[in-house]
Amino acid sequence: MSNLEKEFQREIRKYSETNFKIVQEALDETADEFRKTLESATPVGITGKFRRSWKKKKYPNSIYLYNGPLTNIAEYSRRGPAPFIHTLFESYKKTLEKSLIKKIEQKIRRK
Repeated sequence: MSNLEKEFQREIRKYSETNFKIVQEALDETADEFRKTLESATPVGITGKFRRSWKKKKYPNSIYLYNGPLTNIAEYSRRGPAPFIHTLFESYKKTLEKSLIKKIEQKIRRK
């Protein structure tokens, strides 16, 4: 393999790693924004624990927001609060998408 090929591969790898990092940072920031939205839309209940218990689990190119077993109770129980998580996500989906794209574009311009 020539030096030119090695240098080209190195630059492509560097470009890929930089873009991956940018996407992960933007995704993390967008997830934090939606977590705040979820917290504000979550019923307070007696203790407020359900509202304060939203957590974030990161995977490559995705983030999972959850609230332990309480999430299933809120969405699917006949006796729990009215379902709101799926409805809230669906209503914010386009906003989240636009926010993520905007953050990625801003971060790419800064690099």
